[in-house]
Amino acid sequence: MELVARSPYVFEILQIEAIALFFVLSSIALLTWNAFRDDRIPFLMDRGFGVSLLATSFGILALSLTLSMGLEYFLLAVGIALGLVLSIIRPINSLAFFISMQLLRPWEVLTDIPLLSALPRASGLIVIAGAIGVRARSSRRPWRLGRGQWFLLGFAAWAFLSTFFSPSPADAQKEFVDGFLRAIVIFFLITAIVSEKTDLRLLRDVFLWSVMGLASVSLFLSWDQIGAPVGDNRLKAVGTIENANDIAAIIVVAVPFMLRKVFLGRRNIFLWASSLFFFIVTLLSLYLAQSRGALLALAVEFLGWLILRSKNRMRALMVAVFLIAVIVPFSNEILRRDVAELQESSDSRIIYWRAGLQMALRSPLFGVGFNRYPLEYESYVTGAKIYEFGERTAHSTWVLALAETGVPGFLLFVCFVLSLAWMAKRIFGKEPDLFAALMAYLVAVSFLSHTWLIYLYILGGFVEIGRA
Repeated sequence: MELVARSPYVFEILQIEAIALFFVLSSIALLTWNAFRDDRIPFLMDRGFGVSLLATSFGILALSLTLSMGLEYFLLAVGIALGLVLSIIRPINSLAFFISMQLLRPWEVLTDIPLLSALPRASGLIVIAGAIGVRARSSRRPWRLGRGQWFLLGFAAWAFLSTFFSPSPADAQKEFVDGFLRAIVIFFLITAIVSEKTDLRLLRDVFLWSVMGLASVSLFLSWDQIGAPVGDNRLKAVGTIENANDIAAIIVVAVPFMLRKVFLGRRNIFLWASSLFFFIVTLLSLYLAQSRGALLALAVEFLGWLILRSKNRMRALMVAVFLIAVIVPFSNEILRRDVAELQESSDSRIIYWRAGLQMALRSPLFGVGFNRYPLEYESYVTGAKIYEFGERTAHSTWVLALAETGVPGFLLFVCFVLSLAWMAKRIFGKEPDLFAALMAYLVAVSFLSHTWLIYLYILGGFVEIGRA
């Protein structure tokens, strides 16, 4: 379902995103107020004048965005203006707002507004400026890269080298800068800016509210599919992430963050109401997504948490095996998908993976080149029974890395992921949600092409700062 600017659905989608942004900004504003009250925000001028300047900037931005987008999008315009003003106050604010915008991506819904299209670059520059300021003022030891960060830099460098083997290196390098480089920058911005536990808590909340907004949009677009007969109509979305499996994978990542708030946060009526809403939206979204990978990831998430948190791990393991034995026979009923269609989907994935392996075998050093798998797919596909032709993707983050960057790039990527997993396991005692989210996501993206998307690197940044 393709949505264009000013279609009947755009208004509803952006209102949902505006509400999600309201919760994001509430979290940012609360942390900012606490810092302001404790005199932890340095002012370069008189406080009264500074506040007046910020208020004036907010008014100008809100008015400009409203006039540009239209009065019907006033709530979103005000939210974006407030986010930009809060970003100027503290670097962690700019990082939180930037991550939220990268998840919600309103410019992909309302595509004909130049001022809105400039938002990713403008907010990104504010974050980078803030990170430079943080490192310049830091009294801690010089910023040293960990083992995992070196592996990631090596993988990024190798992926960039692979662009030179593309038939059009300039186009491949533009795609690299516009896509994967942004993910790498987000990862290092998180590690450079975050210095306190309250900062990590803020980023968790921002991720959670943003994903809740995405899930709510998807549920709104797919509401008519609840109870509908089996068919191709599954969970829908707009923008970069439109596939039901991709949406479900991102939703599953947010589940441990909400569980942490429920079990470890301050319990009040707002927490209970928001958690109830989140889990209703999550369950309905996963039901409509009909994603086997997401369900498997959710199972790994809960069972892994159960086993690692239990004092008697053998007993927990036996309970986990029993639950799997009980649930698996009913998986087809949960999925509502035709058995023949599921078999065709499984066979297609094997074909995609086999094509990726062929690419690596023929070009073991640099693979077929960055973002070249879809274009090269038909040249490498083999087998008598092929279901899909044209530009396809690898349907596996691991296979995509191997096919497009060769064996050295694949090994660097695997070492990066393993270093994250090892770190997440080490901090499991104090940050169990990060371990559960990372494991679930790695399971889900084993069946999805997320090598170059931002989500792994946002989660990886959370793990990196969680060890501090």
